[in-house]
This record gives sequence, C-alpha cells and structure tokens, in this order.
Amino acid sequence: MKLGALATNVGTMVVKPKARDGLADRILTEDEAAALLAACEGRDLALVAVLYRAALPVPEACALRWSDVTAAKDGGAIVTVYGKGGKMRAVRIEANTVGVLAELRGAAPADAPVFAGRAGAAIHPVTA
Repeated sequence: MKLGALATNVGTMVVKPKARDGLADRILTEDEAAALLAACEGRDLALVAVLYRAALPVPEACALRWSDVTAAKDGGAIVTVYGKGGKMRAVRIEANTVGVLAELRGAAPADAPVFAGRAGAAIHPVTA
C-alpha cells in the first residue's frame, strides 16, 4: 500500500444535506399569540404587544423611548427603531397597540424609556 496525496479533493464530491430551518417551528400561531396577550397585563402586555405586533427584536423594544413613538392621524403610530450598526427604520403599530402603550405612559417625559424598570431606567433585554 502506497501513501500519498490524491490528485483531486474527493470531499468536494460529497453532497451535504441541507440543515432544517427551525424558524417556522418557533413562530407563534395567531391563537397562541392571542392567548399570550390575554395572559399579560400592564407593562408585560405592552411589551408583548409591541414585540409581536411590530415584530421587533427584544433589544430594540427595550431601547425605545417615548420620543421614538409618533402618533399617526388614524390612531396608530410610527415607531422609530435603531437597530444594529445604528441603522434607523420606521415601524408602524396599530391603534390597539397604541392604546396599550398610552395606558403605560402616564406622565412620563419624552426622553423616558417606554419599558422602564423599578428604578426608571430601561429594562435589560435579558430580563425583559
């Protein structure tokens, strides 16, 4: 038996099976989302409503300030979101979500976090 290098890479001929995309398994059905919203109240309800209805990642939702929420004429609102790399985008939320947020705001100033903890600072994404 003779050892040595092959003239071609035989590994390139192996076809790897495609990995299963688990995203579809993690998306809530409408009934599951409605049950989750029905089980929440107060700040938790507002946070879950914004996460689900605006499709925001948790860190982006936790970083929201009241100045980022601009009322629209039809009762909805436009939320300015700052994502990775400081990129800004606008997300529309419907009137029912705005109503939940209005109950949460109270007399908070524009520079206050939308989702504040006990000390008044923005909640951390890990504890949200």
